[in-house]
Amino acid sequence: MLSMHSYLKLVFSYSFLLCLSTAAWAQTPNLIEAEADPKGTVVSDSNASGGKYVTSDRSYQPLLITPLPADGNIFTIWVRYRGTGVQLKGVAGDGSQKPLNWIYDQPSSFRWASFGKHTRSELGNQILIMRGSSATAGSGVDAVVITSNSSLDPVTAFPNLIETPIQKGPTPSNTAPLAANIRIDWKTKIARSTPLTFGSNDFQIIYPQANADTQYHALLGKIGLRFLRFHHGNLSNAWSDSSTRSWKSDVIAAAYDSYGPHPPVIIQNIPGWPRWMKQDKGMLDPSEVDNYAQFAADLVRIINRDQHRGIRYWEPLNEQDTAYKRAGKIDQLWNIYNKTAKAMKAVDPSIQVGGPALTYDDTNALISFLKACGGNADFISWHRYASGNSKDSTDQIMAYTPKYAEQINNFRSLTQRTQPNRKIGLLLGEYNIDYDYRSGENRQNTQEGAAWFASVLKYLAESGIDMATSWNAKDGFYGLIDNARNPNLRPSAQVFLWANRNLVGDVIRTTSDQLNIEAFAVRQKNGLRSLLLINKSGGSANIQIQGERGIVATERLETSTLTTQLSKLSNPIVISPYGVVLLKLPKEKNSPPLPLGFVSTGGLLLKR
Repeated sequence: MLSMHSYLKLVFSYSFLLCLSTAAWAQTPNLIEAEADPKGTVVSDSNASGGKYVTSDRSYQPLLITPLPADGNIFTIWVRYRGTGVQLKGVAGDGSQKPLNWIYDQPSSFRWASFGKHTRSELGNQILIMRGSSATAGSGVDAVVITSNSSLDPVTAFPNLIETPIQKGPTPSNTAPLAANIRIDWKTKIARSTPLTFGSNDFQIIYPQANADTQYHALLGKIGLRFLRFHHGNLSNAWSDSSTRSWKSDVIAAAYDSYGPHPPVIIQNIPGWPRWMKQDKGMLDPSEVDNYAQFAADLVRIINRDQHRGIRYWEPLNEQDTAYKRAGKIDQLWNIYNKTAKAMKAVDPSIQVGGPALTYDDTNALISFLKACGGNADFISWHRYASGNSKDSTDQIMAYTPKYAEQINNFRSLTQRTQPNRKIGLLLGEYNIDYDYRSGENRQNTQEGAAWFASVLKYLAESGIDMATSWNAKDGFYGLIDNARNPNLRPSAQVFLWANRNLVGDVIRTTSDQLNIEAFAVRQKNGLRSLLLINKSGGSANIQIQGERGIVATERLETSTLTTQLSKLSNPIVISPYGVVLLKLPKEKNSPPLPLGFVSTGGLLLKR
């Protein structure tokens, strides 16, 4: 997670770029007509800007394509559309397309909606707007606005256009229920999930009071987390002594001992150099590189050799790439990583060392890292948040979740191309809705957040990621556990509990005919089958499960309330807005024998 210092530098950098790019065209917004370079059929309509809009009678077809402005690096993209969901894609110079946000709502009259902010590196040279799977008569795209002025409102900028209320929030809950059909192909395994798929960050690990908090650790145990990343931006300072320039072994022991004799799998992060090492603007002075490598190696010695903890996964950097890229000195950071990884493995050759814990999924930085450090990296790591703007609509943040699978598949391909003779793992070290804890964003702590996390876990599992840790287990802004005097589990904690208890195993192919109704199916090692149904919309949903029957155990998380029942599966299954439902399905015929101590009731596995 970014420290306050890193956040301020990042915000300053972004603000500087925005100032440069908004000076010219962004102050006078440029409305781009869809018919200027149409990819569908141009239709005349007096309600459309310029009297025309672009439509298509086929699902998932492009409607318009337009180049990015010459100036600017961060853009907010608005679309005026009606009658269909629309998707934003970035188009690179070679013509390859990068799917970005969806807007699912289908307004009956032309309306402006925002795809949110995107960087030039995400978008490429051009943007493409594509229609969704369903559409009403007269559907299409009228115009787009691409602006570096994040405060621009096209409703007021273009007052002569007939306008209905702007889309800034979720789909209203009083709309007609969505009808969705779910199919599960139990014969097709697409990946395998493990407890390392459903981990989190222990942000509290540097605080003695948290380590002594039995209530906190009891709640962690209740969630069932079996994989934790020990990380805090101040860890290198909190766990070391500036007078002796060495680690505090007793403090480290207390932190690890708080997890008792059977701790979860742990990845130990070292966020960077302590403040007592010489540095400039956050970058380590070259004279300290060998000292930092030894500093990291000493932590391996203390934890694995002296304290015999056998920690396998180590990550010696965290979000240092931003400062080094800005200074044009990224090669210096890779030199630090290489020296540090070698020093750590010299102490314990059995460990896995990886990085560089990129601030976000920067493909160019990853390629640079793999070329320079691939031989010393057992896994790569990066962070990714869905948004940096608490005003982004719930539809926007829900539309982002499939991007996690795209990142994973893209990065796996990069590792294979760059290091063809090595198996390099993938770690998504931090993810959540909003990277800026000061933004006022709170949906990660609500029912909407539970649905968002459920969808992300589906895409992490289906893409076969090796390791993933959410941000984070407990704090006032993000945690699965809140920061109250008597802490409570937030709704998203129930999703992680389900994942660790019911969704570890063979991940099965599912399909849905509604983009914002998703299914996540798993066959566990013992033959039990689980199906997670996710409603990413602000309206209720009627879901038909094709080909399933029998008695099921159902657990529902709706309006932040958990209910359970045992009943015959009946279609349709009705799910409330942003609801998440876990179905424990009957075992298949010819499944493995039951483990000792269990009985089968209606095909379900229950403890005696």
